[in-house]
Amino acid sequence: MASSKNKLTEQKLHEGVMTSILGAILKGRISTVTKALKGDPTLQKLAKDVDKAVDKLDKQLEKQRKMQAKAGNRMAQATDDPFTKGQSDWDKKMKGKYF
Repeated sequence: MASSKNKLTEQKLHEGVMTSILGAILKGRISTVTKALKGDPTLQKLAKDVDKAVDKLDKQLEKQRKMQAKAGNRMAQATDDPFTKGQSDWDKKMKGKYF
């Protein structure tokens, strides 16, 4: 929370809102974001578009990692640890909805 000594500027407020929205989208909470933006259908659509773009990016990065692993890149192969697999299985089971 901001103290009374340091007034928040319009830019700082805007950055805080954007950070919260993008953070929620990246965590798979698009339904929460759309509920918060229910007064503006344009913002809801844009948030859904960002969510789709994040999903595409994630799929493409995974595809690239697999290609690098086939080529013998050790760093790409190191991500196949049990914790990552377990988290991935959990994400698929919950379909990105944790609440």
